[in-house]
Amino acid sequence: MSRATILSVNDLPHARYATTRHLESCGYKVIEAATGEEALSKLPLGPELILLDVHLPDVHGFELCDRIRAATSERWIPIVLVSSVFIDPAHIAEGLHRGADGYLTQPADPDVLLAMVAAYLRAATQLRLKTEALRLRNEAIEALPTGLIITDARQPDNPIIYANPGFCEMTGYSRQEVVGRNCRFLQGAGSDKETLQEIRKALQKAERIECEVLNYTKKGTPFWNALSISPILDEGGKVTHFVGVQRDITAQKNLQDQLRQSQKLEAVGHLAGGIAHDFNNLLAVIMGYANLLEAKNCTPEEMKAAVREIAQAADRGAQLTRQLLTFSRRQIVQPAILSVDAVLRGMEKLLSRLVGEDILLEFTYAPDLWSAQLDPTQLEQTILNLVLNARDAMPHGGRLKLRTYNTSVPEAGANPPPGDYVVLEVEDTGGGIHPDIQARIFEPFFTTKGDRGSGLGLAIVYASVQQAHGHISVESAPGRGALFTVHYPRALKPALSNARPEKAILRGDETVLVVEDDPFVRSLVEHTLASLGYHVVTASGPEEAIAMASDDNFHFDLLLTDVVMPGGTGGELAETLRASVAGLKVIFMSGYPDDDLVLRGVQKDGVAFLAKPFTPSALSQMVRRALDEPSR
Repeated sequence: MSRATILSVNDLPHARYATTRHLESCGYKVIEAATGEEALSKLPLGPELILLDVHLPDVHGFELCDRIRAATSERWIPIVLVSSVFIDPAHIAEGLHRGADGYLTQPADPDVLLAMVAAYLRAATQLRLKTEALRLRNEAIEALPTGLIITDARQPDNPIIYANPGFCEMTGYSRQEVVGRNCRFLQGAGSDKETLQEIRKALQKAERIECEVLNYTKKGTPFWNALSISPILDEGGKVTHFVGVQRDITAQKNLQDQLRQSQKLEAVGHLAGGIAHDFNNLLAVIMGYANLLEAKNCTPEEMKAAVREIAQAADRGAQLTRQLLTFSRRQIVQPAILSVDAVLRGMEKLLSRLVGEDILLEFTYAPDLWSAQLDPTQLEQTILNLVLNARDAMPHGGRLKLRTYNTSVPEAGANPPPGDYVVLEVEDTGGGIHPDIQARIFEPFFTTKGDRGSGLGLAIVYASVQQAHGHISVESAPGRGALFTVHYPRALKPALSNARPEKAILRGDETVLVVEDDPFVRSLVEHTLASLGYHVVTASGPEEAIAMASDDNFHFDLLLTDVVMPGGTGGELAETLRASVAGLKVIFMSGYPDDDLVLRGVQKDGVAFLAKPFTPSALSQMVRRALDEPSR
């Protein structure tokens, strides 16, 4: 039996009695009131339905409807108007407009009365449940620690119409400052343009999107926002709103950065150990042969052999340094228009010795290969590392193919981008690369060779190709070998006849001002140039060089200066001397060319760069080239 409470308001006792008897017989609880004021006083008892007589001694039923609705604004109570006289439809319509939900003429058939009561109570229950669910949902949204906003896609510029406290706490904006604005106010200088474009595209297509974007609080503090946006569609499938859930993941990002930094430190330690091992081997060779020469008890042939071994060890050390600089992208690139075929042909004998007799080495050259603008040393390093990687993948022998050809990529969105390319392929018949590690093969320090591998070979290849604005990819499967494909952008000019520097020693008789803080390097440069006929004047730093140049009787034809020195940089020194020496010719030299030094003018027009260590022939050619170039 139902125990719903019904308030019966009627000034006629017999009418109240009849109504109460019918309702109580069906299990309802009935509260009676004879006047409007009495009815209002009994509202706190929680009636779930009100049967209200239109004509009361103290107030009209329509007015009482207004007062009941005002007193019970937080919940809906069905009100059924009751009258013992006929009321015209216009009058009934007014009552419904004033807040009533239905109309009943007394005396009513008991079945009609009970059916109407049951229907309105059922509707009230359903509405109450929906209202409770909405209230609970709203309280849950308000209590969320994450940010939540709702935007109205039907309005211009898709403004925010709701923001929960979590969003306000995360951004520092109040709800009043947020509502009515587009979400763009959270963006700033550090917000990734590509991510923002992806968000805009998703909104235009009414698609869900999840991303991470850098936003800014009201105070301008940046924070990482894990954003999820979902569209809300109407029955016709049209977007009406968007719901954005936002979570501050700045702390998580910081932890990830700390982890990466820790991994980098560990990798640097691993790298330092490998470098120390290689350099100690080279130093052992240099020191050993130097001691033999110092003993002066060896034959001329033995002396020549010792000097040759020292030079080769030093050259290997220089190559190791260049590899490290390439890997770190600190190497000054000296590109030339060259033929990849010509460089590869020049390495055939070297590569044949490296792979051994149990590997069949095949070369296939394009008859009309385009030229490319590349650093010759970096190209050689790329070829060498790819061949060594292939050799290590075939410990029991196999076949290694090197191939060059031209190709054009016509379609946008492809990788590499559309354009003409010179292609170098290196294909082996080794054990292949497992899919689980294929995505990591170009990562620094990643190796599958255990203690035998440094994990730098393919990382250096990747860095070199990127510096050349090229693209490298790999196709492989376990047991099916590997194919590395390198795309180099085509150069519009033909290749130079000789991309590698000649080894000839060039002489001269001009005056060269050498500025170098390291006394050993300064002495070596001085003796080398002096032996070639140049008049050499040295300074240990910028201050001493400027003092020399201020003497009206001192004239020099070329400034050869280190880049990084105590008391100033080579770039600053050159700018100072240019103010007093018109058309000054300059050569910079450095063993660690950092990016910002390049930006300071190391590679400007009319300025040459000589990377340490360098050979006497390289020094002589650079000096001669700078002096022979017309003054600007």
